[in-house]
Amino acid sequence: MLKAKSVFWLMVIMSFILISCGNGGQGTYFPDSSEMQNNLKDKKYEVNVQEIQNDEYSGTRLTAKKGNEYIAFFWLDESEGIETLEQELKTNYPDYTKMVSMENDSNYGTFIFASSDRAMDDAGIVIVEVKVNT
Repeated sequence: MLKAKSVFWLMVIMSFILISCGNGGQGTYFPDSSEMQNNLKDKKYEVNVQEIQNDEYSGTRLTAKKGNEYIAFFWLDESEGIETLEQELKTNYPDYTKMVSMENDSNYGTFIFASSDRAMDDAGIVIVEVKVNT
């Protein structure tokens, strides 16, 4: 029984090591608008970046499309507007495969995006999901 538990914990530790090494040790990563724009242009996406400001939110919007692949990413100056943008994204991109938002993150600030899987990868977004069953 002790040996089985040791093997289990060794597997869990090795999984964490492989995950952190698999992405250059960076883990979850969201590029800024310039890096994301360059990544997508390099992959031949039509990219549009605009500064936005209205009564509910302000910030930067990046949209990109190539065939059926797309991403709509909003970096916001404040956390207000996340719920409004979530509804807009659900309406405008009903077939999204990923929708992610963060509010006031110490590394990435406040953002929300909807995307196809391929466009998310092409943009340079890395989301490390770790699931450990005990």
